[in-house]
Amino acid sequence: MGSPAAFALGAWFLLGLLAIVSSFGVGAFLNMVLRRWWVSLFLYGLVTVYVLLRTGGRMAATEWGLFAVGWLGSLLAAWLVHGLKKRGYPLFS
Repeated sequence: MGSPAAFALGAWFLLGLLAIVSSFGVGAFLNMVLRRWWVSLFLYGLVTVYVLLRTGGRMAATEWGLFAVGWLGSLLAAWLVHGLKKRGYPLFS
């Protein structure tokens, strides 16, 4: 059997992967449906402010890491939709 530390590290890795994939997927979907490239960034910012107000900013370093990874997924979704819109794809015009 593996050590508890290795298990915890693997669990946090999977949570980070889930955070980036889900924030990218939801962000890309919202950006495409609403036809604005910045919607995912704006909504992720609102969620972040809400969580910070509810927790008072008292979160563990790993939780801050998950927020950063989620923000990265949202940023990638905005970048993707902005690039596709700029290239003239009809779904985004």
